[in-house]
Amino acid sequence: MRASNKNLFHLTITIIFTEADFDELWLEGLETGEITCQSNDSEYIETWQHELKKGFIQVIELRPGLYLQFGNYETPITWGEEGQHSESFPLTLAFIMTGGCREQIYGIKEDNCEQAGENYLFFLPGTCEIEVHPTGLLQNICIRVEPHLLRSHLSS
Repeated sequence: MRASNKNLFHLTITIIFTEADFDELWLEGLETGEITCQSNDSEYIETWQHELKKGFIQVIELRPGLYLQFGNYETPITWGEEGQHSESFPLTLAFIMTGGCREQIYGIKEDNCEQAGENYLFFLPGTCEIEVHPTGLLQNICIRVEPHLLRSHLSS
């Protein structure tokens, strides 16, 4: 007896890296040349030609505390990373043009999905999250504002 395709299901396993594991993977990528970084006084570009990600992330400092970030990369496999935002994590406005990701933000939202055509404003200093990058292309633009810049602007 043959199994019908209707009765079969696809099982997807997602690899979740801890922050330490991802840092180690990143350093190995720098050593092998699969990840490169270039920077000057106002710009940082990280280029990936790695099994997890192919493409780039570019960050431009518009003024101290104000950054414009572009992401354009493809993820050949679904993977995730667990990490903690620093206490100085900036206010972020994200515009997703293509692709997206899923997030589990501990204590705030168990299942958050960033997707193409939507934008997000978030400020999550000190929070832990798992961010899962599904297979496919991700293109986004983020505006990041450090909290001290907002405080100084509001008090003047």
